[in-house]
Amino acid sequence: MKSIQAILLLLLLCCIPISGQKKVSQSPVWGIKTNLLYDLTSSINLGAEVRTSDKFSFDLSLNYNPWNLPDYSKFKHLLVQPELRFWFAEPFSAHFLGVHAIYTSYNIGGLDIGSMKFSGMDFSKLDNNYYQGTGIGLGLAYGYDWTLAPHWKFEASIGLGFLSFNYSQYECRTCGDFVGKETHTYLGPTKLGLSLVYTLGKAVPSKPTVVTGIQKKDLFPTGYKAVKKKWMEPAPLRHGLC
Repeated sequence: MKSIQAILLLLLLCCIPISGQKKVSQSPVWGIKTNLLYDLTSSINLGAEVRTSDKFSFDLSLNYNPWNLPDYSKFKHLLVQPELRFWFAEPFSAHFLGVHAIYTSYNIGGLDIGSMKFSGMDFSKLDNNYYQGTGIGLGLAYGYDWTLAPHWKFEASIGLGFLSFNYSQYECRTCGDFVGKETHTYLGPTKLGLSLVYTLGKAVPSKPTVVTGIQKKDLFPTGYKAVKKKWMEPAPLRHGLC
């Protein structure tokens, strides 16, 4: 009976799946970046991104321009843009989608950028007017990451969404006469980036899950001893009376 129990226990152990080490992504954990397009405007910009799971990361970018330009021109602004990203492969690799929020504070004007009009905004007015205010909004983004070298990546991204502006308008480059306060809702591009990224760290693999070694006591009940018996010829049958 005890031998049957031991055989059944062995069969049961054979049916238990033994899992080895789980495959864990080896993508970077952190990324520090700069947007080359903002660099062209002499704005100070810095971004950081952290991997939060096998498919998600969190990105935060900061852009700041405190400079006074020649001829009373201004492009002063602060722009903060947090973004949650979903990666189709793994963080910092290939395609991703993102949803971002936007906050900006600005003081711009005296800029001659032509007579372009877009989303209800007449940019020709920037030549002889100044706008000072804030804006908040939301947007969706798509992007792609290329690997350039160990620790170095190149990222391209574009976003679309809306911004709600509240601002005060001033006219004249030198006198700065107050015109009034207005609000405006903007629909269109909310993000454009060509960024150089330096990555740090690697995802740490989880410890392997294994079945520990099987000991003799696991196969046989306490006190059980296997006894080797010799073969014995059966006693001859007796006929007749004793």
